[in-house]
Amino acid sequence: MASFSKLIFGERNRIGRRLIVLIVAFSSLITLCISIVQLTLEYRELRNDVENVLDGVGIHIPSVAGSVWDFDEKQIQLTLSALAQLPNIERISIATTTGRQRWTTGKIVSSRVATRTYALRHQDRGKEAEIGTLEAAVSLDAVDRKIVARAITIVSSNALKTFFVAVFMMILFRRVVTRRLGKLGQKVTDLVPGALPVPLVHSAQAMPRNLDELDAVAWTLDHTAEELATAVEALKDLNGELQQRVVEQDVILQNALVGILMVRNGVIVSCNRRLEEIFGYPAGGMNGLRTRVLYPTEEVYASFREKAVGALGQGLSVSDTLTQLKLDGTPIWIEMSGRALDPLRPRDASIWICSDVTERKAAEDQVKFIAFHDALTGLPNRLLVQDRLQQSMAGADRSKAKIALLVLDLDNFKTINDTLGHSIGDGVLREVARRLGECVRDTDTVCRQGGDEFVILLPSLPDAEATAPILVKLMERLIDPCRVEGHELTTSVSIGVAVYPDDGQDLETLMKKADLAMYRAKDAGRNTYRFFDQQMNIDAIEQLSMRNGLRRALERGEFVLHYQPQIDLAGNTVIGVEALIRWNHPDLGMIPPARFIPVAEDSGLIIPISEWVLREACRQAAAWVKSGLPPILVAVNLSAVQFKRSDVEQSVISALEESGIDPSLLELELTESILITDTETVLDMVKRLKQLGVKLSIDDFGTGYSSLSYLKRFQVNKLKIDQSFVRDLATDQEDAAIVGAIIQMAHSLGLIVIAEGVETELILGQLRSFGCDEAQGYYFARPMPAEEVAAFRLRMNSAAKDGAAGH
Repeated sequence: MASFSKLIFGERNRIGRRLIVLIVAFSSLITLCISIVQLTLEYRELRNDVENVLDGVGIHIPSVAGSVWDFDEKQIQLTLSALAQLPNIERISIATTTGRQRWTTGKIVSSRVATRTYALRHQDRGKEAEIGTLEAAVSLDAVDRKIVARAITIVSSNALKTFFVAVFMMILFRRVVTRRLGKLGQKVTDLVPGALPVPLVHSAQAMPRNLDELDAVAWTLDHTAEELATAVEALKDLNGELQQRVVEQDVILQNALVGILMVRNGVIVSCNRRLEEIFGYPAGGMNGLRTRVLYPTEEVYASFREKAVGALGQGLSVSDTLTQLKLDGTPIWIEMSGRALDPLRPRDASIWICSDVTERKAAEDQVKFIAFHDALTGLPNRLLVQDRLQQSMAGADRSKAKIALLVLDLDNFKTINDTLGHSIGDGVLREVARRLGECVRDTDTVCRQGGDEFVILLPSLPDAEATAPILVKLMERLIDPCRVEGHELTTSVSIGVAVYPDDGQDLETLMKKADLAMYRAKDAGRNTYRFFDQQMNIDAIEQLSMRNGLRRALERGEFVLHYQPQIDLAGNTVIGVEALIRWNHPDLGMIPPARFIPVAEDSGLIIPISEWVLREACRQAAAWVKSGLPPILVAVNLSAVQFKRSDVEQSVISALEESGIDPSLLELELTESILITDTETVLDMVKRLKQLGVKLSIDDFGTGYSSLSYLKRFQVNKLKIDQSFVRDLATDQEDAAIVGAIIQMAHSLGLIVIAEGVETELILGQLRSFGCDEAQGYYFARPMPAEEVAAFRLRMNSAAKDGAAGH
């Protein structure tokens, strides 16, 4: 290359060398900048694809949150599996609020990943609660590989371009300058007679520095032959290097992971093997084909061609994702990007890069379907109902029409799940979903809300009454027996109806009011429907206010116990008291238990409240003994919820130990519903309680599932006849017969009988004639504060002694 430089420029001619160095340096700098920009843009595109995948995950967060809130393991796994199908997703995991991963799909195998964490929140009764996080990990290895491969391609290509530019400038300079100098040297030689073409200076010598321009030309002419020979060898070497580079580029093109083709005037003139594999053609089978054969219809081809030509003619690249056809006619999704070789003539020639994204599109469509549909039934979910409600409301406002929102809940569906299993239950839900679809119009929307609850949206109704025929049709269709895996099952449905715009202006409000109406239908005996009315809303607000107040009442010590004396009818003395809770509300005053106990049971607060009653009653019994009064039996009610969900035995032991009273002074009142539920477990619990030494009685006897068998098995001490039979005892012969029969039966089993609700002397006399052992009621005393019990006992016992002395 040094000889080549000497051949062209000479030792002294620095102008040519500087020109070439500047051209090469400037070209290299521009090439480097362009390469960096290209790589940066491509890296951003690849990272944007990764972020788009992560954004796609974010679409499903509400659906995932709902599944996590419902603890629907199956739905969660289905959703995680669908999300894991997104491109480059390696791991999807859900962590609880404690930070422990609960559900995970996939694992990280890449050396570099991008992760994103999404907060899972759930709306519960108007409040948003954070229930955990979902973390998605996307592999970046593919991005790195593509960038490295692209960098090699760009750098190699641009280096080659720079090399050719330099060679071109060198050749140009030689042709424009050196040749003219050669001709000038030849002319100088011809002017000297007898001159021989013998070098005046040997090639190994350097050009003297004191030569003027003419001497330099002469010196150059003397070295022309030698330098030309050197230049020929250099060009041979260069040609071999160029041929090697062409071979390497062809190998890279054929082994590319994407399809590449060149198009001239709508005809494929060349393509790599990957493109032929994508479209199912044999090697060389696509060359010469018109691009029209790749498109499903003429309209699609013409539309894309018009769009592409317009963009290519402005020097822009074209990118699009569209459906194309393989050789066998199979449709596939192709992601294309291309650029014209000459923007002034975009139809003449263009280069295109194609990728098969059929699997990615299928995964995206599946994720979209899962995001807006229920996985079990395929029905729309709440997100889709929200969208359709918005559309329906706009039409209803214009036409002054109504929209009905129906909330349907299957009656006693839990029994099917518990007795036959969730597989049968799922089959019932699918059958119900099918039947609901048969009963509505094409414009209506049937949605599965979750569990055994469905939602139906009925738009474009002239008035609320127009829903009645549909409601009747739904109930008649759903009550028909259905066969699931060999089982013939019958179910019914309770329906609540809210109407837009009368009952609400948004989905949240309509859903809340339809729910209230549905529960009103449940309370009405099930297998019916109810429309929302304002009183339902008032009741719900009062219940919510009471529930919130109950939580604070325990903390603030607002509960108090009143005690109603229990009288021994034989001796007319006080033999015990029943502890009855009252809520001393700071604003509403004394609230009776009938108002807040159902709310406490529904919310689960009955458990801590019942434990407080048990401890306080035992403490008070001990306090009476410490004050010098004779020991007295204290009866405490146990709720069914408390018996099922808490450690009753441990609660009783703790209350007895804290108070120090004799266990025989504590009587636990059980309802019949407790004794008939999970009998063996309850029987075992009752036996352990009796071993502690406490007494047991059955409260409200006669109102539940009265049975001699469980009375015998559980070996309780006492039966309490419900006041509904006692109240009209003196005037109702049927009640009198029932009370008499209960007393005889109890005595035959060795049980004590106590009657509650005794309010008149006539009723008391009737009970005595039946042989009833004990009684309590307003005739003797109303429930009273603890400090009044001592005085009442003294009065009753004194009166009894006086009566005995009189006899």
